[in-house]
Amino acid sequence: MSNKVINFKGIKRFTQQDTTDEENWVDVMVSFASLMLILVVFYMFFQSYQKLYDEGKIENAVYSQDSTRYVFTLKNAEYFKSYSSSFTANAETDLIQLGKMLNSKIENQKRKWQIRIEGHTDDIPFSDSNYSSNLDLSAARASAIANFFISKGYFHPDQLQVAGYGDLKPMVPNVSDENRISNRRVNIILYKVH
Repeated sequence: MSNKVINFKGIKRFTQQDTTDEENWVDVMVSFASLMLILVVFYMFFQSYQKLYDEGKIENAVYSQDSTRYVFTLKNAEYFKSYSSSFTANAETDLIQLGKMLNSKIENQKRKWQIRIEGHTDDIPFSDSNYSSNLDLSAARASAIANFFISKGYFHPDQLQVAGYGDLKPMVPNVSDENRISNRRVNIILYKVH
């Protein structure tokens, strides 16, 4: 591959004076090879995420990603019994699928990846003998998923972090039943450690 150089004219240098002199224009030189390398890396990252998404579609999970992490949001109603950290009947099947999918993604680089599991609830207070608050319940749900992943051998305990936020970090304001349902969730965040 040759190192062709693309020359872009037309980026105006910021100066104190508003002039149109030739010295106020800058040539921007971009190596064609560098540009192509950036595009290839982006394409490979996108394909990796798309494969992860396509192979592991889980009915009750929402996927998102940015340049540094994957986020899987699980709807609490589908995974946990009301006011409990006990799994519903269908939860284990989805969690096995998710655990295998995440584990295969990081198989060759396990120590470079961390998994953060965050529990969230709505703002409706409750009194239950097992949990004193929504904060306790959200932490217990996140811990239940972490313990499940460890028991199945998907991840080493030192790769996992658990946090319970209760109603402190809502996705949307807790002003309607629909919004409260959205706020009852567990986020599983996969991110690379440098």
